[in-house]
Amino acid sequence: MTRLRIGMALGLLFLPPLAGAAKGVDSSYSSVRAEDCHEVPDALAHSLAEQGVQGQECPGLAGWRLLFLNTDERSWLELRRDGARWSGADDPAYRKLTGPFANIGGSDVVEWRLDEAGEPRALIFRAAVPKADDPVRNDSVLFVVRLDQPQPCLAGRASSNEAARALADGPPTCLGEPAP
Repeated sequence: MTRLRIGMALGLLFLPPLAGAAKGVDSSYSSVRAEDCHEVPDALAHSLAEQGVQGQECPGLAGWRLLFLNTDERSWLELRRDGARWSGADDPAYRKLTGPFANIGGSDVVEWRLDEAGEPRALIFRAAVPKADDPVRNDSVLFVVRLDQPQPCLAGRASSNEAARALADGPPTCLGEPAP
């Protein structure tokens, strides 16, 4: 029995790394709690107010601005950096997966997945999405936005942290076209 355990342990040492596993990938976290965010600049606040939207800017990373935006019915995130932009309000793939009344929630933080150089490659966040069969109740779903594309794009949704990280760390993929 001891020989079997030793043999199994030695065998595990020589297994190839998991396919698709990214080397050197790490995470950083930002809070989206209201008390950790601040008012958006006046010009942006005015533009948002004209659309019936309120917002706060939360701590971003590596030049990425993280906006927490909301109306009476729903809330979403928007990411901006150097002319690149992704918004849950504008991405058809995100809206298709969430329906009209999704809200950011279930976690006070977002997870930035970093590449080997420490640059954000993806953002993972949690949203409360109305259940298809009972819209009064919500499912808690993780969404992954790829940031390592010319324009950020939705990579997909996941039901666990591990699945969301695998999506974020895997080959760059987008659902549909990147939002304008």
